[in-house]
Amino acid sequence: MPLDTDDKHTKTELRQAEQLYAEQRYAELVKHLAPQVFLFRTNARYYFLLGVASLYVGDRGGAYSYLLRGIDLDPLHLEIKFGLAITHLHRKDVPQALRLLV
Repeated sequence: MPLDTDDKHTKTELRQAEQLYAEQRYAELVKHLAPQVFLFRTNARYYFLLGVASLYVGDRGGAYSYLLRGIDLDPLHLEIKFGLAITHLHRKDVPQALRLLV
């Protein structure tokens, strides 16, 4: 049975992650969220936060994986698309980056 990502604990965890993101404390955000993937496996916002924070700390492979999972969960999530496009630009794959944004 899938875990409910709307329960009190997961909401608190995501709220803390949002605060770390707002404060640009990306390394702490990754350290906080990465071990909790099992709690948020169906939450696109979780993958966005973790993916973008991973980009900021230089983990491009992790960022790509997290953002790709996020886009699988919510193909219309514009912020995730932008983040994923950035990972493609880091890989010098401009056509794929543009496809995400069109």
